[in-house]
Amino acid sequence: MDKPMDKDNPNDKDKPKPKDKDKPKLKDKTKSLNCIGTKNGRSKTTPDPNKPYNHYNQLKNLFINCKRIIGNLEITHIDKGQLIDDDEENFTTENGTIALRKKKPFWFLEHLEQISGYLLIFLVDVERIDLPNLRIIWGRKLIDNHYSFSVESSRLKFLNMPKFRSIENGKVNMRSLPKLCYAKNINFYEV
Repeated sequence: MDKPMDKDNPNDKDKPKPKDKDKPKLKDKTKSLNCIGTKNGRSKTTPDPNKPYNHYNQLKNLFINCKRIIGNLEITHIDKGQLIDDDEENFTTENGTIALRKKKPFWFLEHLEQISGYLLIFLVDVERIDLPNLRIIWGRKLIDNHYSFSVESSRLKFLNMPKFRSIENGKVNMRSLPKLCYAKNINFYEV
């Protein structure tokens, strides 16, 4: 008759005990993640033209909590209607009550630090994109064989990248951006 294992039973000394390293670990979604980028260029991707498709949600699913994108970040064909279902967050008001508010567009890119390929923003109908931790675009792949940073034909007013410091390979392309503030004041040759 088998006895249940007891801590104090001397016969159980010889049996191997599970080690912490053998236990399955849960993935911590806040730790750094490498994510695979996209390679569609300016094309509009629709898996099934007969079904509704939300490219914004697709980007969110691909890049939430990413620190490094292996490949390209292509933010394309986004209109305000795609942001309707975006998440809400709790915040504390000035008087101390907790309320709900809509998250900023592209909030899921807040951890992004590096892109190994190119950054393309094309046909985006939002006023603001924040990439608060993006530091470097490596440019190992280029859009149009020239550009590692391309922002085109969008209604952006603000493109906020306060920690951005370097483009290692490729050029910058910014065109058809009638509302973008301060774009002409940036010397991209210094980046």
